[in-house]
Amino acid sequence: MDIAAPGDCIQSTFRNGGYSNYSGTSQAAPHVAGAAAWLTRGSAKPVDRAGVLAVRDRIVNAGNGNWTDRSGDGVKEPLLDLSNTAVFPAGGTAGPDATFVPSCDRATRACSFNASLTTGTGLAYSWDFGDGTTGTGARPAHTYSSYGLYKARLTVTDGSGRTGGNTAYVRATDPAQNEKPVAAFTRFCTAAAWCGFDATGSYDPDGTIASYRWDFGDGTTGTELKPSHTYPGRTATYTARLTVTDKKGATASSTATVTCTSQTYLTVCSAA
Repeated sequence: MDIAAPGDCIQSTFRNGGYSNYSGTSQAAPHVAGAAAWLTRGSAKPVDRAGVLAVRDRIVNAGNGNWTDRSGDGVKEPLLDLSNTAVFPAGGTAGPDATFVPSCDRATRACSFNASLTTGTGLAYSWDFGDGTTGTGARPAHTYSSYGLYKARLTVTDGSGRTGGNTAYVRATDPAQNEKPVAAFTRFCTAAAWCGFDATGSYDPDGTIASYRWDFGDGTTGTELKPSHTYPGRTATYTARLTVTDKKGATASSTATVTCTSQTYLTVCSAA
């Protein structure tokens, strides 16, 4: 693959049918960007100065010393030869992804952790279970001394010394106590003050949600999972509230604003 890198005497149009020639490195920017993408395909993106310089040097070295004058204007442009280049790792490559899944027996507070999905070679695992204790290995087990919601963290180091981390909440909660549900919703608005709402992001950690109740902020309410609502034709900011209730009567709420602006012929609402 050959890529011409223009930069001199680039013809550009003017208003009223005129033309003029310009020169500058900005003319070649798209070509250089394409070369950089080609050279680093399949490799991690450079994240520091050393990585960027490595890409730059590789592009410079890819030149084959040939020129082209296919436009016929007498101006020679350098060719960038990518036909024999190989993929190379740029500086500052990312570490392991540190993926893990926790699972607990709520009655005994005994939990297992599975990080076998983490990819890489020569991996070393370091765990912080969130209660002041630590562990190692790809699939450790840990029993919490008291009921609660803990934030566990995994740090993985590969054979090249690169590290990656991840966190997850661990529910070692008392099965005799009902956990509150979580209320979450998204919203979007179109023309004519119409807005849609979606509560499918809500959930109950130890059961199912029994009901949804909406207060759209303008005196109207709803009970659907995915309701829609048309706001009054005036300028105002409304606070929409979702309240969810689980089968044992526990509730949780979440709010978000909807801003409406009255214009000449219609009212426009925004979920921003």
